[in-house]
Amino acid sequence: MAPIGHVLIWGTLILIVAWYFWAKRKKKRTLMRCLDERLNAEKELIETVGRVLGAQEAQCVAEKVIWVNMPKSLLRYIKGEPGEIKETVAYGTRSESWFYGGSPYRYAGQIRFRYQFKVTVLNDVVTGWEDL
Repeated sequence: MAPIGHVLIWGTLILIVAWYFWAKRKKKRTLMRCLDERLNAEKELIETVGRVLGAQEAQCVAEKVIWVNMPKSLLRYIKGEPGEIKETVAYGTRSESWFYGGSPYRYAGQIRFRYQFKVTVLNDVVTGWEDL
């Protein structure tokens, strides 16, 4: 009776280890497929920007550099989601200030953020930026 119990225990352990390595390989394949899809999408975006806006702007997108008169959708792609957006509307124009690189600090018992970079967007187009 004892040898059958050992066989069952060792067989179960071998199955668990085999399943673990199979799942790990599957996760790695999925990750690589997602990475390939992202690189292909990025390549298509750069080609589209080159056709629509020009070769110089496509080079800026490839290098992740911002420029004046850049659409805010490309700004979001290049810099990512801002930590904070402050919006003002006056005389039919919408101005937004996008803040990046926030670090928290405490002031008067409240947590606030100090940002390192600010981008000004006027009517969905980048008009300037500054280091804070």
